[in-house]
Amino acid sequence: MDQPKMERLLRVMNILAGSTRKSTKEIANDLECSERTVRRYIDTLQSAGFSVVKLYGRTYQLIPTTDKIPDPQQLVRFTEEEAALIGRLLHCLDNSNTLKNDLLVKLSAIYDVAGLEKILIHKGMEVIVESLKKAIDRQRKVILHDYASSNSGIRKDYLVEPFELDVNFSSVAAYDLGCNCNKSFKIARIGSVEILPELWSREKFHEFPLLDDFRMSGCQPVRVKLALTLRARNLLVEEYPLAEERIREVDGRWIYEGTVRSLDGVGRFVMGLMDQIEILQGEELRQFVIEKCRGLEGRFSRPLER
Repeated sequence: MDQPKMERLLRVMNILAGSTRKSTKEIANDLECSERTVRRYIDTLQSAGFSVVKLYGRTYQLIPTTDKIPDPQQLVRFTEEEAALIGRLLHCLDNSNTLKNDLLVKLSAIYDVAGLEKILIHKGMEVIVESLKKAIDRQRKVILHDYASSNSGIRKDYLVEPFELDVNFSSVAAYDLGCNCNKSFKIARIGSVEILPELWSREKFHEFPLLDDFRMSGCQPVRVKLALTLRARNLLVEEYPLAEERIREVDGRWIYEGTVRSLDGVGRFVMGLMDQIEILQGEELRQFVIEKCRGLEGRFSRPLER
């Protein structure tokens, strides 16, 4: 289950566990989804062992059943030493590890925020995260100093309006006042945070950055079309499951067609399987790959140092 679905399911649990009884239509309005989706969430909770009962007026309520489901707040209690150990173990895993991300989502659902921060925030990033939290709470603009951009390969400053930290404190969603769009900035790439006295001025435009199938955000979407071998198709689906719905088989080849928010993600994937992928559409992607390959040729053509 992806993060947005998990969040909505937890919100359904919170609504049903409250004292106010609501119908599926009212819950759907709260979550901005369909009644059919709400009913699926209710079925999921029931199949997981939760007692969700239908009351009068087509309303629902989550009934405590201590013999089946313990209080979630009692499931996990960590001492500071235990939290530090879990933090070290989690940080040994690569961020692309799906089990790590699943575990972070589950921990965030059952563990108090203060304790979760001790586990998730990378060592040395505490000051940056605290500054961002303070700026978000006070609705202040900030300057992200010396941000190491993977696109340009240089460090630069960004004037932004930060508005949301992600579930594992690895990135912050912010409105970039330089290009007037929403972006996701990696916490580990930020040199320092300077909180400015100016309040947000673009709050009505704040939206969580759209991620493409390759988990990248950006302000300049590019339409791409790729022809894949079966091996490349399988690797794409395994590494980036959201891409599967945009893949179709045509004359024995697998065609991926979609919009990417940044060339970094799709570019890395193509370069890793250059003999398995053909770029059919997306001149920007073609030039991106060519330039990267030229840089690699220069680096690897030099003799090794002895």
